[in-house]
Amino acid sequence: VFMRSNLFLLACLLLLCFTSCQKSIEWNDLVLTPTTPTTPSGGTTTGSLLDKIVSLTTTDTTTQTFFYDASNRLIKQTVIGISSGDKVDENLIFIRDASGKLLQYTKIVYSASTATYDTVYATLHYPSGSSNFDYSISQSYVSGFFLKDSTSYSYSANKVTGYKLYYSNILTGGLSILALGLDYVYDAAGNIVSGNVNSYNGTTTPTLETDFVLTYDSKKSPLILGNEGIITLGENFVGTSNALSLTSTDRTGTSVGDVVKISYTYSYNANNLPTQASGIASITGQPSQTSQITYFYK
Repeated sequence: VFMRSNLFLLACLLLLCFTSCQKSIEWNDLVLTPTTPTTPSGGTTTGSLLDKIVSLTTTDTTTQTFFYDASNRLIKQTVIGISSGDKVDENLIFIRDASGKLLQYTKIVYSASTATYDTVYATLHYPSGSSNFDYSISQSYVSGFFLKDSTSYSYSANKVTGYKLYYSNILTGGLSILALGLDYVYDAAGNIVSGNVNSYNGTTTPTLETDFVLTYDSKKSPLILGNEGIITLGENFVGTSNALSLTSTDRTGTSVGDVVKISYTYSYNANNLPTQASGIASITGQPSQTSQITYFYK
């Protein structure tokens, strides 16, 4: 519900080094330049509860920090750093019931263009007796404008297999514009391995914008959020493993046929959790970029 771009997915799926979490991206705006990352220091990589993730190139760095309740359920995530020369400052706050079910979340993001903070409040709806949310409503205050969006979710075997995003009709204030749809395919471990991004632009007929394929290792993900990962921290935190590669192809517009490729190699601790990842990203016709991620645990 945070994305207002119909091509948001490519870098967000792997999340950790080329953009800050849940940042909207238009492919033509993503310019990659060659860099050689250095190694961050501090913290411990030997625990089992994810504490922070530091992602960096020679010029950019972001640190994600994770906070938990007494039952080790995620209740807050912060992101600070520098991205493309701009300040990064984000807070994502979770509200859960006594069983741990996610009820609401709030995201506060610094906007470098206006030097102010934008805020999104989202509420999840659950059918009676169900632990699967069927829709969510988000209310945003962005650059002085108040927006209200909704998202409906479809399931198979208790996994979100797709969703449709409806944008605010600014003229009427209604939720009448069907804008974006995503469809997912999972492997047996619950990892998202492929999918499609479709635009609707207010119609009922989908237009395929992007399709993507992911591969995974056989180790443990540092943070497993299941379905709630899709609408909060991103698709890379849905399943049980770590993404090794993402290949996505643009299927429409002036960049039709362009391919985004992101790949990672990992080091692991004794708990089979990642401690470091080296990444390479490329887009058709542009130079590749390298980055490094370090995972710290409690």
